[in-house]
Amino acid sequence: MIDLGPEGGDKGGEVIAVGTPEYVAENSQSYTGQYLKQVLQQYPPTNHNKNGGNNYANSNTD
Repeated sequence: MIDLGPEGGDKGGEVIAVGTPEYVAENSQSYTGQYLKQVLQQYPPTNHNKNGGNNYANSNTD
């Protein structure tokens, strides 16, 4: 993700943070990060695919 700011319009347009939502959440200068930090605390990310592959194993396309 790329967070631009720090404000909108003429007071924005600078790259504030680049990275995963978790990384942006740790940037105290990012308003988006401040919001994400609260969301990530309430809804921690999960790894639905623990094997790191796709979910097409044992599927039949016939």
